Amino acid sequence: MKFMLDTNVYNKLLDNEICINGLKGEFFTTHIPKDELNDTQKEERRKQLEAKFKEISHRELPTESLVWGTSKWGKAKFSDGKFYKKLLNLLERAKPKDRGNIKDALIAETAVKNSFILVTNDVALQEAVKEIDPNFQVIDFTKFIEVMKNA
Repeated sequence: MKFMLDTNVYNKLLDNEICINGLKGEFFTTHIPKDELNDTQKEERRKQLEAKFKEISHRELPTESLVWGTSKWGKAKFSDGKFYKKLLNLLERAKPKDRGNIKDALIAETAVKNSFILVTNDVALQEAVKEIDPNFQVIDFTKFIEVMKNA
């Protein structure tokens, strides 16, 4: 199984003291989660999250779309933006004041377009992805841990 973890999952892994060695499957990421973890205000928490992120063997991929002011040069693809914009619009309606919607849309779009299972505790993101593609696999942290135990 191939997984892409939303940033909030790293917090859950840290808070629940999940052993990374027990995770099965292939893991992929973009620059977005690492950027968000690096923005953690509390220095000790940031260091712990960075360490947890590094424990997981990821393969970093470019985001499927490029967004000025968010994307990093060389770590994003040019696209027509249709899927991204649709996803972002759904997130903006569900969470109008959330400054993370752009990043969430980029992570989810990359997961969907690469057929990875998206793991996120963001209910609005789960619902937005499912609205666009009801067949796409998006699971929360609890389901992810269940999948890991049964793999």
